[in-house]
Amino acid sequence: MEERVAEGRKVKVIGCGNILMGNDSAGLRVIEILEESNPSFELIDGGTGGLGLLPLMEGADLVIIVDAMIGIGEKPGDIRIFNKTPPYRPSKMSFQDVGVAEVIDIAGELLPDVEVVAIGIEAGEIKEYSDKVDPEVMEGVQKAALQIIDLVAGSSQA
Repeated sequence: MEERVAEGRKVKVIGCGNILMGNDSAGLRVIEILEESNPSFELIDGGTGGLGLLPLMEGADLVIIVDAMIGIGEKPGDIRIFNKTPPYRPSKMSFQDVGVAEVIDIAGELLPDVEVVAIGIEAGEIKEYSDKVDPEVMEGVQKAALQIIDLVAGSSQA
């Protein structure tokens, strides 16, 4: 994988979601948009998240995880940036059911030198077996891509 550095910082953007579950694919759609604009940071398809995200974060100075979330906004497409772990209810299932927020918590312990920021896009309704993203969520996807570019530019000036 090609190493990309943004103004002296190694930045990785990880998009999460399931491309076959409509609005849940919002994080992956952000990665698609960023690939087209060819930014100077590494873009990673994080799939549906889980503990497999941890090795993807290694070696970065800044990791931005973008994912569809429910209950973070007033309407579908709303964006929220979390500089700390997004709110979540710990899973009572198995390690295979660890969500993005839980992985961010774990990364804080295992990778203390990596700054992790989460960007949530309010998904509203998640439809199974659909490749269609609601227009409001796609607006949020486009705004999130722009916010990521601004966030990286701002972090490299700090």
